[in-house]
Amino acid sequence: MAGDSPSPPRYRNRGNSSSEGGAAPPVNTNVRTLLIVGCILLVYLLVSAPSDYGDVAGNAGDGRIQHGPAPAPLIGPALDKARRPLTALKHKFRHLFDNFEYAGYGEEKPRVAIIIPDGDPHTVVGAAESVFRNTDRNRILVVVAVMDGHHEDDDLTAALHDVNTGNNVGHWHGSTYHNHDGNGENRQAEPANNQKKHDHGSQKVYAFYNPEAHQQGVSASRSDAVEFVNILVKKYEEAGLKKPNEEIMLLFLRSDGRLTDPKWLNDVTGALVSSTTGGQSNAVSLQVDHPSSKQGETTTLLPSLRIHTGETSVSELADGNGKSYPTPIIGGVASAMRLQTYNNLPANDAILSSAAASDLELSLNLWLCGDGIKVLTSKSTVVRVDRNNPHQSSDDMSDEEAARLMAAWMTDEQAKSIYPARSMVNGGVDAREARKLKAMVEVERDSNSLPKELIRRCKPFQTLEDRFHLGIGGEKADVNKEAPTLHPVKEGSDAAGTVNAKKEGANNGAETAERVPSKPLDPVRLEMIQNTPQVDISFVDVAGDHKEHPHKGAVDEDGNWGYIHDETFLHQKPPEFVLPNKEDACAKRDANQRMLTKKVSIDVQADAAAEKRAKESGKPRPKILCVLFTIQKYHDKLEALSHTWAPKCDGIVYASDKTDRVIGTVNIPHEGKEEYNNIWQKNRSIWSYVYDNYYEKYDYFHSGGDDIYLLMENLRLYLESEEIQAASNGGIYLPNGDETMQTPLFLGRRFAQDGDMDRIFNSGGSGYTLNKAALKALILGMPSCMPHLHTFSEDVLVARCLRKSGVLPYDTKDEYGAERYMPFQPGHHLTYRPPEDANEDWYALDCIDCKWGLDHCSKQSVAFHYIKPPLMSRMHAILYGYCDA
Repeated sequence: MAGDSPSPPRYRNRGNSSSEGGAAPPVNTNVRTLLIVGCILLVYLLVSAPSDYGDVAGNAGDGRIQHGPAPAPLIGPALDKARRPLTALKHKFRHLFDNFEYAGYGEEKPRVAIIIPDGDPHTVVGAAESVFRNTDRNRILVVVAVMDGHHEDDDLTAALHDVNTGNNVGHWHGSTYHNHDGNGENRQAEPANNQKKHDHGSQKVYAFYNPEAHQQGVSASRSDAVEFVNILVKKYEEAGLKKPNEEIMLLFLRSDGRLTDPKWLNDVTGALVSSTTGGQSNAVSLQVDHPSSKQGETTTLLPSLRIHTGETSVSELADGNGKSYPTPIIGGVASAMRLQTYNNLPANDAILSSAAASDLELSLNLWLCGDGIKVLTSKSTVVRVDRNNPHQSSDDMSDEEAARLMAAWMTDEQAKSIYPARSMVNGGVDAREARKLKAMVEVERDSNSLPKELIRRCKPFQTLEDRFHLGIGGEKADVNKEAPTLHPVKEGSDAAGTVNAKKEGANNGAETAERVPSKPLDPVRLEMIQNTPQVDISFVDVAGDHKEHPHKGAVDEDGNWGYIHDETFLHQKPPEFVLPNKEDACAKRDANQRMLTKKVSIDVQADAAAEKRAKESGKPRPKILCVLFTIQKYHDKLEALSHTWAPKCDGIVYASDKTDRVIGTVNIPHEGKEEYNNIWQKNRSIWSYVYDNYYEKYDYFHSGGDDIYLLMENLRLYLESEEIQAASNGGIYLPNGDETMQTPLFLGRRFAQDGDMDRIFNSGGSGYTLNKAALKALILGMPSCMPHLHTFSEDVLVARCLRKSGVLPYDTKDEYGAERYMPFQPGHHLTYRPPEDANEDWYALDCIDCKWGLDHCSKQSVAFHYIKPPLMSRMHAILYGYCDA
């Protein structure tokens, strides 16, 4: 509860603030480090395996699948085996060389690593089964399934374990088909005497789990899996289980893809290694068997940069001697290449999360920096799609991904033709979307995370255009001359479907140009904003006749429900500010005074200029409602608030447990007791009351306790800055003022809870600011977000609820990296220095890229916390020049 907070720096017990009912927060583990550890342990077991070599790379002989990249259960068995006599170790090691299960056949029949980068729990087992049914196990180096966005699943683990050990599906060793338990599927092509049972082989199948909080997408999943294969290959070479001239191959198999013929690997080897298809290929795609498939089917690229199924030409079919033909885009269901080919690719953009964007980048690598991609035409290389469990991923990429690909691989002229083509809606070009895409490309060209110098290092994109006539890069209309509104194509419009759209009703139909900020949002902020769903900001009544919490409303002095507080009372009649003991207060030279005179200030001139512009233009400045929570025993604190900064709010709500019209408090009852350990329920009712009664009157809503000090001029200037205006409008353009959709903004002092960057929240200490879209998103999400939980840490829980709606805390640092929202007094931020071990202090641990000392606070700071009445008056006097008078 406000006023009950302990002294800084530990104003909250961070160890008990989890919203997970006390459970420890998820650890953001370094996947690559764990992969390396896993491989080292795996090969350690290789060289210390028993004579039956049944548990090499497995768990104490049971062949269990490794869950994720950390194979901790291997440690015990590894240590036990390490204690055996050296002579026995050499004897077992010799057996490994004699076993094709580990060493393969050598360079004539190289092994393959099968990677399933989009692991779907419903289909991945079927994909793994098809691999073992149709592949010589001695040629399977490893099968890696990346379960991206999924927690560990015991049933899935057991199913993959059965695939590996052959409990439910047979497999091949050379020309012999094995069935470990006699219940596997019998192949009609194999005589009964050619089917055998034998001991379980080595561990071949690995499932790496990335929980939803750490979901990374197809490109990063593919890259991590290949990195695991590289480490495994290196360790096999060191152990003598692979010769350097054996060309390991990769097969990327979609989880709903099914291999159908045991000869597939021979044909792929012939194409990639043995040059049986008319020249060694960089990469090959396997044909997909579906009802409408036909000879010469290929995967191509539309002028909108969308992937599409097409047909190759008769001449291309003839050039391949009936064994293969070229395709612009690699097949998404199954494709193969040499491991070394993948390792040499110059671009691997981990931000590309969709399968479409990842496949396009891989294809551009192979065509522009290599010798292309072929589709194999033999019957053995046909893959089937599991139609009982259709693929769930979208076949399209996001505009953000398209922008990154254009920025990395295309010139401005080539990208120019894609903007209108990708922005076609209902037969017309949405010119606003076209210009938005263009602006995104311009931002991405400056991104540090973008693959660099591809246009210089590889062949130009025009090479692919000339080869396949995709229709990308021709002369198109200049999207900068198109108006922002969408019009359908009319007779007489140009071939590209572009028209001159005009803003109806404004200036007699004159064109209205969309404005862009003088400085665009930086790539990190822009990416976050564009990943945030926009919200229709029209009011929706969700109060349900005010019968239940949190929408029951407020009560008056006599306990009658339905009381609506006049939030403008203080703004309309601000009391005069009087500084008690002015001489002593102004003469004091402490850390608070130094921060407020050497760094932080009120930008009075900028505020006056903004007021003048608003009056001359007739466009009002943003209206801010300040919402402060308190309780009756701390009502005496409110006098300092009301005599200093609070009247500068356009409206103010002192949310309390007692209504007092004289001082302006309003009693907003809530579920449960009135206590600090139930402040979450108090917060839910306060926000609901604000939404029900004031939503349509205000643009921004700032919530905090009764011990904060807001620099209202600085806050208002920040909210009307081009940065915040553009962010609220999707990140590219400044709003015109008539928008009905808005990007939710959750502004405040960001902290990473317990150092976890996946659990960022805005501190309730300095308070946080919501725009209309964020407040509506919070209210609409409340019924399904811990509606009856009684606890404290309301700031953590507000962030959690907004996160469920796709809204994350926005980075409010200024251009110098200094903070605007402060959780402590000014002097504390001036003198605080973090301990050497950040774990010793929650503030150092949770702080995100913080500066210290004078550099910590922005000159345009907007909020401070732990401000008691005497300090509040003194701060006001320093900031507004009363001490100078």
